[in-house]
Amino acid sequence: MTQEEFYKHIPILQENAFEIYPEPEQLRPSKFILSNWNGTHAMVRSQHGNADFSLSYSLIDIINPGIVKLVRTVSIRNNSFI
Repeated sequence: MTQEEFYKHIPILQENAFEIYPEPEQLRPSKFILSNWNGTHAMVRSQHGNADFSLSYSLIDIINPGIVKLVRTVSIRNNSFI
């Protein structure tokens, strides 16, 4: 997903918590909220935790209400989805 495409979906992500699919290996199950964004990454926060995770727009395939579908399964390293 490009930056412009992501920006169009910000209102959807701000409405409610969402699931990331496929689920990140270390965070099953979990819902997330959008906490911030910049030119290349979205910052998402686990709904039940205090940690923010960096998610590159290039990993996002589709955004629908309640779900963000990624192009592949990710793991977490240094608070980033990789």
